[in-house]
Amino acid sequence: MPVVLRQNGFEFFFFMNDHLPRRVHVRKGDDLAKIALDPLELIDSTFKAGDRRLIMRIAREHQDDLLEAWNGYFH
Repeated sequence: MPVVLRQNGFEFFFFMNDHLPRRVHVRKGDDLAKIALDPLELIDSTFKAGDRRLIMRIAREHQDDLLEAWNGYFH
């Protein structure tokens, strides 16, 4: 599971066998989220509302980098 971004204690990563749509997974402690990258959308999450807002803000700020990392890893 390559971690492509660490920020505010969150790890943004891919599963090695991930598939379309392009997405990133987020982990902090026991909580997990899955975010579609294009268009940017929260697919699933066990995080509380405040953390969900924060991870979406981080994902928005780094969307281009996350897409580039996904494309580089899976293509």
